[in-house]
Amino acid sequence: MCGNRTHFKCPVEYGCCGPQAVADAGVTLEQISSVELVGGSSRVPLVITKLVEVFKNEPSRTLNAKECVSRGAALQCAMLSPIFR
Repeated sequence: MCGNRTHFKCPVEYGCCGPQAVADAGVTLEQISSVELVGGSSRVPLVITKLVEVFKNEPSRTLNAKECVSRGAALQCAMLSPIFR
C-alpha cells in the first residue's frame, strides 16, 4: 500500500532525522549549531517534532527554498574551489 501513515512515518523517524544521518555526515550533534528546514517538510509536524527531539533545538524556517538552494550551491562551489583549499 502506498501513501499511508506508516510508510511516511518510518523514514522520518529512522532515516532523515535520526542520529544515523548525523553520523553518516561525519559530524556530531555538538557540531551542529542550527538546522534550517525548507520546503514542504517545514509544514509537517512529525518532521519538526523529530528534529527538535534529535537536535534539542527548534528548526529555523527563515529561508525560502530558492534562496536556500542557491546559498548551498555557492557554499559547495567555494568548498570545491582550489582557492579555499
